[in-house]
Amino acid sequence: KGLKKGIEKGLEKGLEEGIEKGMKQGLEKGLEQGIEQGIEQGSLETKRETAKKMFEKGIDHHLIYEITGISIEELNLQRD
Repeated sequence: KGLKKGIEKGLEKGLEEGIEKGMKQGLEKGLEQGIEQGIEQGSLETKRETAKKMFEKGIDHHLIYEITGISIEELNLQRD
């Protein structure tokens, strides 16, 4: 009886520790991915703003695309 209880307690403690470790790793990975996505979105928004300013200054669409990577179609959408 005592051995069975000891094994059950050991399994329960191991499971709790495993869940806690898994949750911590999941949170860290989610936070890391969120930061990466935020940086990417911020970078894209900056490129769009730059492309729009270049477009408003009359710079050739192809040159804007070469510099910013923002397509002509996307620039035309920003025009409205």
